[in-house]
Amino acid sequence: MKKKNRKLIKYLGIIAILIVVLIAAFLIFNSRKNKTSTYTYLGVNGENYSFVKLKEGNVDIHQLTFYGILKGEEKQYTIRLRYGPNELQDISGEDVRDLILNKRLVYITQDLNLPELTNQASVLAIFEINSVLGTEDYNVFQIPRESTITNTNSNNTKLQVKDCKDITKFIGVIKLQLGNTNRIYNNNGCVVLEAKSKEDIIRVTDKLILHLLELF
Repeated sequence: MKKKNRKLIKYLGIIAILIVVLIAAFLIFNSRKNKTSTYTYLGVNGENYSFVKLKEGNVDIHQLTFYGILKGEEKQYTIRLRYGPNELQDISGEDVRDLILNKRLVYITQDLNLPELTNQASVLAIFEINSVLGTEDYNVFQIPRESTITNTNSNNTKLQVKDCKDITKFIGVIKLQLGNTNRIYNNNGCVVLEAKSKEDIIRVTDKLILHLLELF
């Protein structure tokens, strides 16, 4: 009987050790999977901006948190981007803040076929722009915006057709397009985001957002 009890205790001890090892391995794996790091970036306005870099699945997210004023009260904003400022240095950009922030309405437009050509990356890019432009409380710049297209066909009548020619004193246009260069430029008052690839269209968009926030 004593021998059986000793064996039982031994087996239970081994099982307990295995459980502890498995739990420890899970915690280590989970911590690596969700590993975060922080860094700061000095903006062109002389302010230091704090970023948190985290991983969601296989995707890196750069999260910027800062304070602004909404309806006369201080508010915390959180912006989530696919790329951080250090990854955007190679993208040339003109100063286009006033072409967007001084408007009463901004159209964000693209060719009807651009989502398919970029594997929906252009849609994600517009979604990111929508995080800073708009009239919801989470929008940094309280400027109405609308998603539009530059051309249409008989099967697509839901979105308005808008292009650079539609800018006015009070209406701005941001146009996404593919091209030979990664850049942000002023085309007679129209803000053009040109990218060489589907990955770059997100990078150029992230640079525009950080430019509006005065990091660039």
